[in-house]
Amino acid sequence: KDFLSDLNLATGCEIGYGGVFVLQSPYLLFYPDKNRDDIPDGDPEVLVIGFGMEDSHAYANSLTWGPDGWLYGAQGSTSTAHIGDLVFNQGIWRYHPITKKFELFAEGGGNTWGVDFDSHGNVIAGTNWGGFASLHQVQGGYYIKNFGKHGELMNPYAFGYFNHIPHPNFKGGHVTCGGIVYHGGALPERYEGEYIGANLLSNSIQVHSLTRNGSTFNNEYVGDLLDAHDPWFRPVDCTLGPDGSVFVADWQDKRATHVDPKDDWDRTNGRIYKIEAEGMDPVPVFDLHKKTSAELIELLNHPNHWYRRKANRLLAERKDESVIPSLLTALRDPNNESPVEKLWALYVSGGFNETIADELLDHENEDVRTWTVRFLGEQSELSEEMADRLAQRARVETSPVVRSQMASSCKRFSGDRMLPIFTSLAQHDEDVEDPFIPLLLWWALEDKAVSHSQGVLELFENPNFWSEPMVKGTLVERLARRYTADPTDLNLVSAGTLFTLAPDQDSRNRLITGFAKGLQGKTFEKIPQPLATILLQVLDKNPSEEALAFALRLGHPGAVSMAIDQIGSNDEETAKRVRLIEILGEISHPDALLPLVHLVGSNAPEKVQEASLRALENYSDPAIPKHLYSVLDQVSGNIRSRSINLLAGKEVWTLEFLKKVDSGEIPQDYATLTPLRRMMLHKNEQIADLVEKHYGKIGQESQGLLKGRIRGVTSILGLNEGNAEKGHELFLNTCAKCHTLFGEGNEIGPELTSMDRKNREWLITNIVDPNSIIRPEYQSHVIETADGAILTGMLAQSTEDAVTLITSENETITFPRDEIEEIYESKLSLMPEGLLDPMQPEEVQNLFAYLMKEE
Repeated sequence: KDFLSDLNLATGCEIGYGGVFVLQSPYLLFYPDKNRDDIPDGDPEVLVIGFGMEDSHAYANSLTWGPDGWLYGAQGSTSTAHIGDLVFNQGIWRYHPITKKFELFAEGGGNTWGVDFDSHGNVIAGTNWGGFASLHQVQGGYYIKNFGKHGELMNPYAFGYFNHIPHPNFKGGHVTCGGIVYHGGALPERYEGEYIGANLLSNSIQVHSLTRNGSTFNNEYVGDLLDAHDPWFRPVDCTLGPDGSVFVADWQDKRATHVDPKDDWDRTNGRIYKIEAEGMDPVPVFDLHKKTSAELIELLNHPNHWYRRKANRLLAERKDESVIPSLLTALRDPNNESPVEKLWALYVSGGFNETIADELLDHENEDVRTWTVRFLGEQSELSEEMADRLAQRARVETSPVVRSQMASSCKRFSGDRMLPIFTSLAQHDEDVEDPFIPLLLWWALEDKAVSHSQGVLELFENPNFWSEPMVKGTLVERLARRYTADPTDLNLVSAGTLFTLAPDQDSRNRLITGFAKGLQGKTFEKIPQPLATILLQVLDKNPSEEALAFALRLGHPGAVSMAIDQIGSNDEETAKRVRLIEILGEISHPDALLPLVHLVGSNAPEKVQEASLRALENYSDPAIPKHLYSVLDQVSGNIRSRSINLLAGKEVWTLEFLKKVDSGEIPQDYATLTPLRRMMLHKNEQIADLVEKHYGKIGQESQGLLKGRIRGVTSILGLNEGNAEKGHELFLNTCAKCHTLFGEGNEIGPELTSMDRKNREWLITNIVDPNSIIRPEYQSHVIETADGAILTGMLAQSTEDAVTLITSENETITFPRDEIEEIYESKLSLMPEGLLDPMQPEEVQNLFAYLMKEE
């Protein structure tokens, strides 16, 4: 029966505390129902306000009780939450029903729908990312997101992030939502502990294994729990039932896209399915509320974890102190089959304290030790005695899972309490390659790097600390980068102190590399004294590449001269020359202009010439077009095309080029589609007239013409199935420049392997009319600089100091913020129209045969 029927786009609910918690953006609401008659007692209480509403497919969602008594949920990618002082647009959050505290548990992860806990208490979340089924979200973690579209992580000094759970054989569509880790005890044994997720675009419920990989997991596709063979089946959520069955919510709609504003969804056929084992008996009517607390504790051993979770939640509500002795007895029993369940119940019942924690830190079960550390991190303050105890435990701890939680919790402890624990963890060489622990340790150190800088620097007074593999491999360079990325006087003094403490040249090189990275996009009228002191020690006649990069970022004139000499020498390694050219372009030093210009058309390797053209995007000197015109006839087609694209970036240069084409000085066919599209961004009538005169209409085609082309392609594909093997070569020559399919290609545009490729109509529309539906995360942007340059591309990085674009040529170009006049979204996709126009009908058939083939 209906409890509520007047909500709009509600995306989650959970029962508890005498009512129902409902996620109805922008609110988290609580509807009281104390008599449990399934009728609200009155108006709801607003618990949280501020969840974003910009994009309905990215609402906050998936309310789920955690084993710690908090209410967890996910936040989508393109709606921004503003809750108190906290602003975020994706991640896992939690709310405590008693303390009313709200916090972001982990940030990033994409457009997550679905949050569940495995038997160890790990958060496993869904994903809309192609090639993956789930994420393992840990406390305080930072996760992958589309940084160009959605901005950087809230912490600009994270300097890294976690990816999805590795998945070598993912199959099907890129949306896996509403997943659960199955612990129902009713389906065949092979499903126990596996991740069962709804694959929206594959019309199926898929099963993925979860196997340990250090402190986290690996995934592997092991089969389908349900394959509908029906394009209308759109599963969006799964849940475990009290009989061990799996319930599936089916959106039931042929349309799976959300960007097209046309409202033609089917609103009449949503349904729920139940998947059960053959011969299952129905569960008799029961009422857990009527059970005593002692009976609830017995349910913590139930083979179906549905009962364990409900019992834990009821114990959290009751706060019955009488259960504490029996829970402690069960925890101390070496034969207890699920000790961590007893610890969770002890915690939510109010029976956890440092005295008990001291005992449990030596428990033989790693989950108990992990959650003991986790619960210590939930306290407002850690005693000095317990901090010493944790540091001692960290030195001898054998489990990477426990050490991972220790690293997470370190960030929550104060500096004095955290640093001894951190030091012990940093000495575990076996964690250097762990997927999580190194970055968790960095995030803990970064949190104290400024607020507790004296204590942090004291760690590095010990020369032996520098030699720890974790310190060398993860921490030193990032700490150096942290201090120069925020160049306050105090931080620069810390940077100088850190450099004086470095015990050897290798350590100094790591610091210099970090200093240089932190300085990217920054300018100084005068080199700050702490950095000038460092320069005196590293910038000799033959400085290392790290030292030269550092000096260049500071604008040191001697370093500029050295770099100019090296980029012009064919005796230097190509890769080194390219790196130096990139830095010279970013700092736009005037002395580098002519050397960069004259590399184009020289005998330098083509990659060096390409890098020079990218670097020249940041200059506007008339010497650039003058030189390029002189070499256009001599350079390769690739360099010529890139040269013209550079000219297209400035309005005055564009007009000059087109006039030369008009007079016959430059062959008309030198200009390709990419620079022509860039020319049109100038919104200059004279430019537009000259482009149309020589190249026809460049820009968005009329809808009538596009519909005609779509009908034409549909007709061609109906004549012949095509040859996928021949289509593979066509893909590599056309689509792979921006898209990845079956592991081949680039990642400028959406990954195609996990797209809805079985839908031929969808494929045709997106290829013929790429501007009809542009997914928000792949929206291209236009940058207009103060000197009139225009460039378009995908936002790869956007910080306070600089913006980096990835162009349609798969090149990255960085502009300092202070040189950008305006940045805005383009109405056009980076993918051009007319992609199929040069192809013969047979080639079109072959290309589609490859695009639609099974993996």
